Amino acid sequence: MDDSGTQKIRVLFADADAAFCVFARYSLEQLGFEITLANNGADLVARFLPEVCDVVVVGLATPFFDGMQVLRAIKQRRPATPVILLCDDDCAHLAEQGMQEGAFAYFQKPLNDFAPLSDAITRAHTRQAAPPPAAALPAPAADPFAESLYALVESTRVEPLSVSLQIVAKTGAQLIQAPSAIVLLAHAAGFQVFSASGFANLETASRDLATRVGDAFGARVIAERRAVSEPLPDDPAASIALGIPIQTAEQTLGALILYPLAPTSIDPARLAELQVLAAHAALAIEFARLREENLRLISSDPTTGVLKREPFLELADREFRRSWRYNQPITALIVDIDDLAAINHKHGHSFGNQVLRAAADVCVNVVRSIDLVGRYESDAFALLLLMTGNDGAQSVAERLRVELAALRLPTTQGAIQVTATIGVCSYPRDSCTSIFDLLALAHEAQRAARIKSSMVEMSDSLKLIPSDDPFANNLPEPPTLPETLSVRDLSARLQRRYADLVAMYTASARLDATREERELHREILATAQHLTRTHGGSLMLRDETNGDLVIAASNNLSDQIIETTRVKIGEGVAGWVTAYAQPLLLIGGITTAKYPKAFPKPNAIGSSICAPLVLLNSEKDTAECLGVLNLNRVIYSPGLTEEDLHLATAFCASAAIVIHNARLCKVMKRRAQHLEHLIEINRHLSNSLRLDDVLQSVMTTAVELLRCESGSLLLVDTETNELVFRVVVGPASARLQGTRLPPGVGVVGDVVKEGKPLIVNNAQSDPRHYKAIDDQVALQTSTLMAVPLVTKERVLGVLEVLNKTDRTPFNDDDCAALTALAIQSGIALENAQLYSDLKQAFTDTVSIITNAVEARDPYTAEHTDRVTMIALEMARELHWSREQIENLQIGALLHDIGKIGIADEILRKPDSLTPDEYKEMQQHPIVGAQMLKGVSALRPVLPYILYHQERYDGKGYPFGLAGDQIPIEGRLLTVADTFDAMTSTRPYRQALTSQEALAEIARHRGTQFDPEMMDALLGAYAHGRLKDALTSEV
Repeated sequence: MDDSGTQKIRVLFADADAAFCVFARYSLEQLGFEITLANNGADLVARFLPEVCDVVVVGLATPFFDGMQVLRAIKQRRPATPVILLCDDDCAHLAEQGMQEGAFAYFQKPLNDFAPLSDAITRAHTRQAAPPPAAALPAPAADPFAESLYALVESTRVEPLSVSLQIVAKTGAQLIQAPSAIVLLAHAAGFQVFSASGFANLETASRDLATRVGDAFGARVIAERRAVSEPLPDDPAASIALGIPIQTAEQTLGALILYPLAPTSIDPARLAELQVLAAHAALAIEFARLREENLRLISSDPTTGVLKREPFLELADREFRRSWRYNQPITALIVDIDDLAAINHKHGHSFGNQVLRAAADVCVNVVRSIDLVGRYESDAFALLLLMTGNDGAQSVAERLRVELAALRLPTTQGAIQVTATIGVCSYPRDSCTSIFDLLALAHEAQRAARIKSSMVEMSDSLKLIPSDDPFANNLPEPPTLPETLSVRDLSARLQRRYADLVAMYTASARLDATREERELHREILATAQHLTRTHGGSLMLRDETNGDLVIAASNNLSDQIIETTRVKIGEGVAGWVTAYAQPLLLIGGITTAKYPKAFPKPNAIGSSICAPLVLLNSEKDTAECLGVLNLNRVIYSPGLTEEDLHLATAFCASAAIVIHNARLCKVMKRRAQHLEHLIEINRHLSNSLRLDDVLQSVMTTAVELLRCESGSLLLVDTETNELVFRVVVGPASARLQGTRLPPGVGVVGDVVKEGKPLIVNNAQSDPRHYKAIDDQVALQTSTLMAVPLVTKERVLGVLEVLNKTDRTPFNDDDCAALTALAIQSGIALENAQLYSDLKQAFTDTVSIITNAVEARDPYTAEHTDRVTMIALEMARELHWSREQIENLQIGALLHDIGKIGIADEILRKPDSLTPDEYKEMQQHPIVGAQMLKGVSALRPVLPYILYHQERYDGKGYPFGLAGDQIPIEGRLLTVADTFDAMTSTRPYRQALTSQEALAEIARHRGTQFDPEMMDALLGAYAHGRLKDALTSEV
C-alpha cells in the first residue's frame, strides 16, 4: 500500500534488455506501481504461479521463453491476468498477433515516456477501455526556444545527462548565432568540458577553449555567479566570449560559454533566454544526480550495502554475455556464511546483520572495483570476477577465506570468529551457457565444500585450497577479551601475509611468462592492484632518451595525459622515489617542500603508495631504478597500510626483474632480426651482380629493420669530392635522387671526413645538420644516423637513415645494425667494380677482334660500331631488359666476325659480286657462328651473328627464314645493319641521307623488315638518338 492506504498495482516485468528493466522499474515505481523483475521468460512464468500479480509486462525478445510463449502460458493458467507486450520496430507484426491471442496492449521500444505504459497498466487492472481521443486543437505557432526547452525537460527524464547538456549547448548557440558553445561542469579540482556544439569532439572543444578563451574565463564565470563577457585575446576581429552561470540557489554547478560574438550581438532579451536555458540546465544536472543516487539506493541491499539479487543478476548477465561473445574468462564465487542461523538465534538478528555487513566489506575489499558483489541469498554473497580465470579465482578465494577467518566480532560472551564456505566456477573452463548456469555450478561447488568440510571448492569437485589451515585450529583460549583479540589478530595477520606471499609468487610466475612489453606493463599494474586491493594506479618507467619518467600503463587516464606527462628525476613524488629508490605511503596531503613540483593529489584519493622498481646487479654490486609503481585507494575505502607498502615493494622487486628480462628478450629478438636480414643481404649479393639492385635492397632493408621514415645511400664523386644521392628510400626519393652535396657539408660530410658513424637525436638544433635538404623535400629531420661505406680503407660514401616511425631515438644497437649493412654495401660496391672491370675487358677484347675484321675491309670501317649504336638505341626504344641490351652490345660488335673466313678479293672488290662470290659471302653468318659456338660466354649472342642477314619475307640468307621464325635478335640487327649500310658510302655507290634511307626502309616494311623493328628505328630517330651513328649527315 502507499501512504494513503491504497493498494498498489502489482506488476511482473521482464525484458531482454537488463538496463531497460532497471530503468523501467525505477520509472514505474515513481509512478506508484509495485514492480517485480524476472530474469527471463522462464523465470517470469515460474514466478507467476506462486506470486500474486495484477498485470504482466513482457518483451517479445525475452530469452528462454519469448513474449509469445509467456502470453500463451499465462492465458492457459490464468486467462483473466492482463498481459502487455513490449516489442522492437522490426517485430510489431508479432505484437499484432499477440493482440489476437489475448494481449491487452503492446508498446514499441524505446519508451521515452512511461506515462502511456502507466495508463495502460492502470486500465488493464481496472478493465477500462482506452478513452476516446480528444478533439484536435489548432496547433500553436512554432516557438523554437520553447521546443528546445521541452526537449531538454523530456531528455532529463530518460536520457543521460550528456544528452541533456548537448541540447543546452546547441540551443545556446542557436539563440545568439554563436559558432561555438561549451558547457562546463564544476568539480573539486576545477571544471571539465562536458558537452559542446560546433566541435568534432570534447577533446577538440577543450583545446579550443583553452587556447582561444583561456581556462580562467570559465573559472571566473563559476566564481562570480553572474553573466560575464570579455574580449577574446589576440582576436583581430575584437570578438568577445559570453559566459552564463549554471546555478541553483545554493551553488554554481557549471557555466555555458559562447564565442566568438560581436560586441553588439548580445540582445537583452536573448540574454534573458540564455539565463532561462541555464536554469533548466541546472535542473537537468540536479535531476540526473538525484536519479543516479536513487538508482544506487534502490539497487543496494540496505543491510550489507552490496547489490541486491535482481540488480546483481542483471549486471552479471550482461557481463557474462560479453565474456561469452569475446571468449574471455569470467568467474563466479558463492560465499556462504557458516552457521548464520545459529548466530541469529543465539545473539539476535541485529548481530547477525553485523556479521553480514562485515563479511560484505571483506568481499568488496578483496575484489577489484570492476568486479561485482551482490547478496545472493539471505546468508550468501555472489561475486563475479571479470577477465579472471582459474588462477586468479584461486588467489581471490584464498584471500577471501583468510580475511573472513580473521574477522572477530565482540559479543557479551566473547569474540565470534566468522567462517565461510566458498564455491567457484569459471568460464570457459566449465561449460556454461548463461550466468545462471555459472552461478548454479558455483552454488553446487559451495554445497560440496560444506559437505566435505573444506573451505573452498571448485566446480566439478576440483578442490582449490586445503582445509587443514595451520592457523585456524587449536588456538589457546586466553582468559580476557583483549588478549583473545591480540592473539587472534596476530594469527589473522600471519594468514594474510601467507596468502599475500602465495598470491605474489603466483603473479610473478605469470608475469615472467609474458614477454610483449605493453601487455607486460598492463599485467604488472593489474596484478599490483589486485594484490593491494587498490582502485587505480599507474606504472611509470624511465625514458631511454633523457631518463624522464613516462607513463607505461595506467587506469582511467586519457591518451593525451599519457603522451604528454613527463616527470624529471627528483621532482614530485614519483621523481623523488625514483631518485632515492625509497617507497612512500601517502595519506592526506603532500609536502611540496620535500617533493618539489608535486602534482596535487585528487580529492577522491584517500591513500596511495609509490614504490620503486629497483633492479639489483649482484655481480657489479649496483642497483638501478627502472621506474615507479603508483597505487591508490579512494577516499571512502580503508586506507593503505605499512603491510600494503611492504607487499607492493616486494612485488616491485619481482616486477623489475621481469621488465629487465623482457627488455633483454626484445634486444635479442631485434639482434636476431638483424642477423636474418644480413643473411638475406649476403644471399642477394651471392645471387646478383647488379649494383643498383643490391644497393636498393640494402637501403630498403635498413629502413624497414630500423623502422625509419626514410634512408639514403650517398657515394663520393672521385672527381669533385661531392656526395651524390645514389639510392633514396622514402617519400622524397624522386626529388633527392641524383642530388649533389658540396664536400664536407652536413652530418654526412663529417662522416666521410672522419670515417666514423654519427648519431644525432636532435637534428634541428645540431649545427652540423644541412637544413637545405629539408627545405628541398619539405620534410623535417628530427633524428638521423649515418655510417661510412668503407672498402680497402677508403670511404666510398655514406648510409643514412632518418626519423624513427615510433619517434624513439637512435641507439648503439641501431648503429651496429646499420654499420653491418654498410659493410655489405661496401662489398657490393667492390664486387660491382670488379664485375664492371671484367665486362669492360671482355668488351675491349671483342672490339679488338672486330677491328681486325674491319681492317681487311676498309670500305666498312667503323661499320660495326655504328650498327652497335643504332641497335642499342632501337633496343631501348623497345624497352629491352638490361641483360638483353648487354648481350645485344656484344652480338652487334661480333655480327660480321664470319667475314674473317671470306677471301680478301671478295671483301675488297669495288664492283658487284658474281653469283659464286655472293654465294661465298652468304656463308659468313654460318662461319661466324661456327667460330664462336665453343665459347660458352658467347652463346647468348649467336642469334645476332647467325640471323642478321635473314629477311622478314623469307628471301634472306643463310636459311631463308620468314616472319617470327627469325629470332627477334636477327630481326632487330637486320634493320640496324641495313640502315647503316644505306647511310654509308660504298665503292659502288654514294651514301643516302637518313631521310632517304628511312623512306626506303619504310617502303619495305612488312616484306624485307619486321614492322615492329621498323617502328623502333623510326622512334629512335624521332627522339634524336641516332645522330652519333649517322655518317651521311656529317
